[in-house]
Amino acid sequence: MDEMLLILMALMVVLAIICGFIICEFITERRNARSALERSRRAKASGRSGGTPPAESQEKPKPDTVGLMLRTLRAIGCQPELQDDGEVEVKYQGENFVVIFGGVEVRIWDPGWSQIRSDDPDLPQVREAVNKTNFSYGTTVVMTAPDKDGMIWFHTRRDFLFHESFPDNEGFLKNVLESFFRTKEEVRGNFTEMRRNSTDAASPHPDMVRFTNLN
Repeated sequence: MDEMLLILMALMVVLAIICGFIICEFITERRNARSALERSRRAKASGRSGGTPPAESQEKPKPDTVGLMLRTLRAIGCQPELQDDGEVEVKYQGENFVVIFGGVEVRIWDPGWSQIRSDDPDLPQVREAVNKTNFSYGTTVVMTAPDKDGMIWFHTRRDFLFHESFPDNEGFLKNVLESFFRTKEEVRGNFTEMRRNSTDAASPHPDMVRFTNLN
């Protein structure tokens, strides 16, 4: 009887040791998990409060379209001037251009290259010549509303994308600038053709385009 009691007591001691070991392991695991969770929370809080974000979330640098335009204009023989408002003014083949930027989007203006009076009898045909040209060309002629002196001014603009990854930016930009001259010649040709076909031409010289300073 005493021997059985001793065996039971020994088994109870062994079970107690095993249970204690299991409980200790469980407590240690809980502590480790809690510490890992706390470290994760601190890392996230640090990231939100200005810490260094992961590399993949960093913003890519914006393209320097203005710098690219200045370099390309100089490469084709121009002397561009960067204005305080961020626009670029440049002369190409005697014509003054203004370049405006919006990211990689660029708009070039050829401002005030011609004018016509709002009461000029040729105005309807001039408008028709401009509309016909705008239908055919990517470079667009813009006619203003009459100013206080009754003059309607002609501007030309061209919108396009410009990025350093594009091939042959120099050749492309030269073609864009030269398209302004081709557009004006198209307006001239359309107007002249309409005057020749008109039976009631308002001007005594039907072959003469009465634009001022039209190159």
